Amino acid sequence: MLTMMDDDRNSSDVTKLESILRRRGDFPARQRKKIIRLATTFVDCLLEEYFGDAIDDEDLISEDPVSTLESILRRKEIFPEQEWRHILRHVTNFLVELGQDIHTMATKALNCQRDTLAEVETALRFYPETLSRRSLRCGGLYPDYPIRCLARQCNTKAIPFIHLFARLAIEFGSFQEHERGGLLARDTHDRDNVLEKLVESSHAVKGEEQRHVDTTSVTELIRLRELGLMEKQDIQRYELVRKLCIHGSGCFEQRGRFLIEWDPYSILLVDSFGNLPLRYAAEFASLAGFRFVFELGMRYFPQHVGINLLFRSHDRNNSSDHRTPIKQACARFKRKDVMRVIDDVLAHSSLTTPLNITDAFLVAILDDTIHLDAVYFLFRRQPDTLIRLITNSSSSSSGSSIRCVGGCRDNDDDDDDDDTNNKNNGVISKSKRKRE
Repeated sequence: MLTMMDDDRNSSDVTKLESILRRRGDFPARQRKKIIRLATTFVDCLLEEYFGDAIDDEDLISEDPVSTLESILRRKEIFPEQEWRHILRHVTNFLVELGQDIHTMATKALNCQRDTLAEVETALRFYPETLSRRSLRCGGLYPDYPIRCLARQCNTKAIPFIHLFARLAIEFGSFQEHERGGLLARDTHDRDNVLEKLVESSHAVKGEEQRHVDTTSVTELIRLRELGLMEKQDIQRYELVRKLCIHGSGCFEQRGRFLIEWDPYSILLVDSFGNLPLRYAAEFASLAGFRFVFELGMRYFPQHVGINLLFRSHDRNNSSDHRTPIKQACARFKRKDVMRVIDDVLAHSSLTTPLNITDAFLVAILDDTIHLDAVYFLFRRQPDTLIRLITNSSSSSSGSSIRCVGGCRDNDDDDDDDDTNNKNNGVISKSKRKRE
């Protein structure tokens, strides 16, 4: 005998299936085909197994299996209880198999060239549990959430659905609030969240495909920002610029411009090893990638901070390894090519904001996180710097420059009186200088 709870669940299943059949045209193409196959199997099983007269009713049977199934579900009253229970078992099987197919699509078979956002949203609204159901179908070694699977393996056909999954997951409460719809959810075996995966998503591809990944990923990042699903603080909190320079491979300009233009101070963020993003660009990116990061540094910090990014020491503890960004670049590429890039960037930057050699020289001398190569580099570019500095040492402008190096009110190189965002730049330091 069916209990009241069972009866309610069965009634809900029938209602859900009726709605699915009625809206089958709103599902992705994969599910539309699956629904037809499941409906055909459903009706065939009833024709083979049901021995009553009701199934022979001409009002129930038609050439279209979906229409036949809809008619059966609407005519519950003509079936004895035992036969109706049998039908309900088929209803449950139908819903389970369709849900499994949707989950498979969500984790490994989404294709923005075939599936629309509206179609995928329809499927997920019928099966919201899909959003938080882990699966091995992502292609990894351990179960993972569908939203994380979308950003895996540079899948440009799946990446455009990330914001949809996050928005719906928030609506349905699929994750904890701080996980922001699964965007910030982590796995014990894979610590990167979805935002991190989006900036790391081109290292596994080559050639023109890298540019396609860059375009697709930055488009999705822009959508996330527009929907309020990505915050400015995320850029520094998850060190997105550094990770982009490491994993972005040969093409990351669009994502880099998006991140650094949104938060210019992210280019000054020092990691736990004392390295700047420019250092990683020199080690892992192409020469064009190194130039791109340095260009942005000079654009936003043109007077004296930008130039000294080239000479930021590898280790803030001043160990024997002082592989600065410029040294790392020269070790990977031809020195003359690196110097040509640097000269071109400085020449272009000086057209809008001239380099303040005096301030840059003082910073290089007094900041122990900047290698002394910077002093030599600047002195060669303008040999009379030291003479002018000594000559003007008693002037108020020189005194102001020295105070700025030590930590004045405006030391962020952006022509305003606010240095609140410069606390993490890792370039200006008050610590005692150590000589080699």
